[in-house]
Amino acid sequence: MRTRSVAVIAAVFLGAAALSLFVVLQLTRERPRAVPPAAPSAPSPSVTPPLEPAATEADGRVELRATANDAPLAGAEVRLYLQLPPRTGALEPAWLRAAEARTDAEGIARLPARPGTYLAAVRAAGLAPAHAEVFCAPGEELTHAEVALAQPTTLDVRVVARPDGRPVQARIVLLPSVGRGARLAPPSAPVEERLSASADGAGAARVDGLAPGSYAVAAEAPDLHPVLLPRVEVPRAEPLAISLEPLGRISGVVRDPSGRPAAGATVRGASRDHAASATSDAEGRYTLAAPAGAYRLIAAAGEGAAGAGPVTVQAGATTEGIALALGRAAALEGVVVDERSGRPVPGAEVALVLHDTGALAARAVASEEGRYRLAPLAPGQYDLRAAAAGRSPAVQRGVTLAARQTFPLDVALAGTGTIEGAVADARGGPLAGARVRVEARGDGLAGALPLEARSDFEGRYRIEGVEVGRAELVARQDGVALGVSRAVRVAPGSTARADFSLPEAGVLAGRVSQAGGTAPVGTAVVAVPLKAGAGTPQRARAVADARGTYRLALPAGEYRVHAAPGDADRTDLRVAPAFARVEAGATSRLDLTAAAPTAEEGVELVILEPGGAPSPGAAVTLARAGDDRIALATSAGEDGRVVLAKEMGLAGASITVRARSGGRSGAWTGALPASGQVAVQLERGGAIAGAVRARGAEPRSVVVEVASRPSADGWRVTDVHRFPGARFELADVPTGPLRLTVRADDGRRGAAELSLASGETRTLEIPLEPDRR
Repeated sequence: MRTRSVAVIAAVFLGAAALSLFVVLQLTRERPRAVPPAAPSAPSPSVTPPLEPAATEADGRVELRATANDAPLAGAEVRLYLQLPPRTGALEPAWLRAAEARTDAEGIARLPARPGTYLAAVRAAGLAPAHAEVFCAPGEELTHAEVALAQPTTLDVRVVARPDGRPVQARIVLLPSVGRGARLAPPSAPVEERLSASADGAGAARVDGLAPGSYAVAAEAPDLHPVLLPRVEVPRAEPLAISLEPLGRISGVVRDPSGRPAAGATVRGASRDHAASATSDAEGRYTLAAPAGAYRLIAAAGEGAAGAGPVTVQAGATTEGIALALGRAAALEGVVVDERSGRPVPGAEVALVLHDTGALAARAVASEEGRYRLAPLAPGQYDLRAAAAGRSPAVQRGVTLAARQTFPLDVALAGTGTIEGAVADARGGPLAGARVRVEARGDGLAGALPLEARSDFEGRYRIEGVEVGRAELVARQDGVALGVSRAVRVAPGSTARADFSLPEAGVLAGRVSQAGGTAPVGTAVVAVPLKAGAGTPQRARAVADARGTYRLALPAGEYRVHAAPGDADRTDLRVAPAFARVEAGATSRLDLTAAAPTAEEGVELVILEPGGAPSPGAAVTLARAGDDRIALATSAGEDGRVVLAKEMGLAGASITVRARSGGRSGAWTGALPASGQVAVQLERGGAIAGAVRARGAEPRSVVVEVASRPSADGWRVTDVHRFPGARFELADVPTGPLRLTVRADDGRRGAAELSLASGETRTLEIPLEPDRR
């Protein structure tokens, strides 16, 4: 929630000097996600709207079997909700109520369903509601699903405020966490499937009627930073403790071009993780209430606009005096075309978000000629995203707008591709009914719903409409926790091939103990394959029952296994990991020991901005003193801190800590203490006022790539900026050696190397030459 916590095995860091590379896992204490205070929007519906037109049997159908105590459950109510991808700027996916039915005497419900991703919700009297993800693949007439209902349990929650620990009367909301894609996207559920409760004066709340399993838990209260814990296991041995931090505030005055206060101006702030908005009063004053972080601000009133930032705010503190002077707004316009044919793409959606955030600044739909225009816009940096049905989305990062200027920017959308292949069993024969899912695609495309297919009787599968770029696939058999992963590159209009050979499965089972007795309720067992494919990392997970027993169906192979609290994301280094071999068709037994909980101890790194405020999200690296090679890389929490756990065994080691936020950087070298704090002070970055010099026509726009050289190993690109015309201005640029690479819209290129000192502003001219590559 606040502090970023890191723990690694000491031997990794303090091992032989001959080691040239360290692999370190970034870990957090609670792993909560913030719930950003969003800009005003339409209220959430109290009932999920229906799918229109409704699906019919001709579209396909789902046969869902409901059970209780391993017996068919008749008369249960079954609902299917269709999940839709979120629109740009939205916080979560949209849902539509797709179908409803009741189970028959055999516990079967039959529901019409089109291809897509669904959430199935099943209810029956006296039992807790159960949920499952159902994916209906294109071309598949019948999809089978099975849901087991159980007796209801409860979750006790206690909410306090930091730093004084006072109880908070917070609102608690629970969302079921189901599906293999739950870890890849923000938690979401239809409104009917969310459970809520209110904490009393002692900060205590109880949520009843829960099925055993995983939930996302959100907590919010006035003037405090809402948080979202993405995975909480129910039931649990102790109440769930949630701490909320006070919001910070950014205040100032908005003035019109004549210098008078501007009333009614909309002011928005956005960081990498949060967003907030406010309206200026009659005297032009505004106050943004926002979680700790570094924010970019934009203000708009009529045809005037202004921008500022980054502005840093601390939890519970106010950053004052941020003036926003409205001036002539900027604009962005261009044409969206098909990359292959060059023809316009009518109806393409073009969205502009503040650079390195998800905060929507403007949106437009391309005309019949493919043209779009976004205006009025505040000066500053943005990222442009364009998308259209049947094509891969495009992103143009670092679009820099100046007051009174119109930036011409055309966008080309590539088509999509296809992935096909065959799935074989351990003997090489075709395997029917295997699920092949695209876990990630489009070089990390965000917000995409899963694509999936089942292999046919000859083991073949085919997935169409895959966005171009790297795609990661996993093939697995139903009932088996893990599969085989592959990665391919998808080109527009082409077919990539990925074949799979799935080993036979076995069972890993055993008992988890703690201090000689049964492990607490909610203890999880995690198994990680020792040999992984070149694709999505996988791990299997099961929660031990009240007797401490667990069971995992796994492909035959070797695994590293550990036990930990169900909602813990880090391996407990006080207990040596166990190793197990799973044999095909057999049950392997492995008993595990979970360590008793203990308070986290260690040294705390505090990253400070040039003005002394904590630097939330700063990039932090550790290395041996005198060695440029990075041994650990992580980022500071929202309070600018990183905890190096005591288990690392780094006390007394000679370490160099480097930190960077934007162009601001700092370092500390010394013997790391066993406890207490180490402060790393960031210095101001530099600035560049540049222009390109070229024979012939001046370029319409230029792309400037900034690369720094943090070590002798080579250059590292830190940011990319796009400017209209031949001039560019760069602020908050990293100090030290830099390389600027410039590319004009007509293909001409140029480059320059320089070194900037803290606070220095450099004037620079870069000659352009024809691209001879």
